[in-house]
Amino acid sequence: MKMILGRLACCLVWSTLPMQAQPAGGGVGVQESSPPAKAPLKKRSPRKGTRQRRKGPTQTGPWPGQGDPEVERVRKCIMGREGGADYGIADPSRHWFGAYQFHLNTSNEAARRMKRPDLVGVPANRWSPADQDAAFYVIYDRGRGRQHWAGGAYPCR
Repeated sequence: MKMILGRLACCLVWSTLPMQAQPAGGGVGVQESSPPAKAPLKKRSPRKGTRQRRKGPTQTGPWPGQGDPEVERVRKCIMGREGGADYGIADPSRHWFGAYQFHLNTSNEAARRMKRPDLVGVPANRWSPADQDAAFYVIYDRGRGRQHWAGGAYPCR
């Protein structure tokens, strides 16, 4: 047993010495090889056809009428009447989306005014609640855009 441990220790010592310090034969049958060189990591580019989305808004409020008690009252009324305060809802006809039941053309216009090109073409029910609220303020515009929510089961005036 001592002899086996002695040879093992000898091999370990020889294998840790630099190549110049080892005898020409390479020691006790131990061959030293250098590890293969690693190729530098390549930065992956996005796949073709995938769309990069920006995170978060490029412009933040206050939006027109945000914080105004009268506008807030109307906003809550419209949200309750149109989408039942459900931000993820979509009309069965697939024409009206989100808590405020935006038509795709209306939500696209709101996204442009909000300087959010990443939301253009995306149905409003897939927007965050904060983005849907901001779109409401932009479209409602302190009452100038109230015609977008005219009619309905009950008026929100």
